[in-house]
Amino acid sequence: MCSMSEVVDKNWGRSVRLANTSIELLVPLSFGPRIIHASCLGEKNLLGEFPEQYQKMDPSRWQSFGGHRLWHGPEDWTRTYEPDGAPIQVVELGDTTRFVQLPESQTQMQKELDVYLPPEEPQVQVTHRLYNRNVWDVTLCAWAITVMAPGGKAILPLPPRGLHEDNLTSQTTLTLWAYTDLSDPRYTWGKQFILLQQDPAATTPQKIGLNRSGGWMAYVNQGQAFIKTSAFVENATYPDQGSSVELYTDPNILEMETMGPMVTIPAGGMTELQETWYLAKQVPDPVDEQAVLHKVLPACGHLPFLPG
Repeated sequence: MCSMSEVVDKNWGRSVRLANTSIELLVPLSFGPRIIHASCLGEKNLLGEFPEQYQKMDPSRWQSFGGHRLWHGPEDWTRTYEPDGAPIQVVELGDTTRFVQLPESQTQMQKELDVYLPPEEPQVQVTHRLYNRNVWDVTLCAWAITVMAPGGKAILPLPPRGLHEDNLTSQTTLTLWAYTDLSDPRYTWGKQFILLQQDPAATTPQKIGLNRSGGWMAYVNQGQAFIKTSAFVENATYPDQGSSVELYTDPNILEMETMGPMVTIPAGGMTELQETWYLAKQVPDPVDEQAVLHKVLPACGHLPFLPG
């Protein structure tokens, strides 16, 4: 059974709480749209959140707040960081709840999130939409960013491995930023997975991207796992040297990011990016690749996120 109720949260004020028999979400109504809380029922929030920013909210400038958000890329200081401090509209559509932002004043793009919780499953389906409210075409991509709470570790699977004689052409690309340091100890480079630790004691940011991954990525923190999936579009053009998934971390957060293809949206048109989230409890921390294979994946084995 799913429930939707309006609550007054101690940190975020007037909000919508969504829950089924396994998980719960919280969406503030005074800014966004943002999903600020996601956890197994009754457990700690897996998403990073900064309520102190809400207490000092300035609608004239962009603030992180944390949680899960929708941006449009590629990243640009002027366009991407449009403030989202205005109240949002809530629309009930049967089993789906829609959260709608007013069109951005500078870009005239409008963001919308549809959130659906299957009644008996530990999963969430999030549909992200960007509407072009300009009177001209706009070229961009939908960009879904999930800010994770500090102290955990991200798991980014590589595409299925193979033999040299059967794979003469390249399979994916690894994208680096000018500040990416492949010797940083927060990375664990494996044969099947790349792991990235969120370390509050770190002093520098890190970021990587992949064109084609294993179809999902996960974050494990204090016994809970957050897994999200999105589709890869063959022969599409992706931003950031072709990245469809990205990981970013700094001393405060870790972000798991999925990118939609670059598209030209006509006036009045829209683009859409869908994610499915899976949450699990009693998942051990992934110390290394072997721990992912022999401990994390078996603990999540009841979840249908693995391709095939």
